[in-house]
Amino acid sequence: GAPIMVVHMPKAWDATAGVGREFVDRLVSERKNLDGSSLQIALENRPRFRARDAGLILTTPQELRGFADAHDFPLTLDTAHIGTLDLDLIESYDYFRGRLANVHLSDLRDVSPRIEAQPLLHSYVKQHQLPGAGKLPLRNFIAMLAREKYSGPMTFELSPTALNIWNPRA
Repeated sequence: GAPIMVVHMPKAWDATAGVGREFVDRLVSERKNLDGSSLQIALENRPRFRARDAGLILTTPQELRGFADAHDFPLTLDTAHIGTLDLDLIESYDYFRGRLANVHLSDLRDVSPRIEAQPLLHSYVKQHQLPGAGKLPLRNFIAMLAREKYSGPMTFELSPTALNIWNPRA
């Protein structure tokens, strides 16, 4: 009964061969299989953990939007992921306009160089922080979505560490 299934992009360097090709072929095939059903597959924008991640397929909002337009996919905008690409959140919305089906709302904070050097910790410590705990202009973003009359789901995607899971009182 879920209306949206969110899909992350694969760790693939080439959309025409190997894992990249398999992903694209299967994704497009499954979208076509769902025509006429109430379930949509929404493509989520990717984060950048390392500099080399910029070379992965469908990393930039421009690439993701082009693919979504070519194959008629809705999009999920993850605010923290946009921040990892050092892009302006408000300006980046232009790539999602008209295809936005879901928003993953969380903040992004600066971390120490020691944590920055540990990409495996980024989702827990740097990304997916409580709104207001980081540096993203989330209040302005939400206001813009309201002006745009966005009415889709907005999901708090939060790290367990952002919620202080080790503290029973929290």
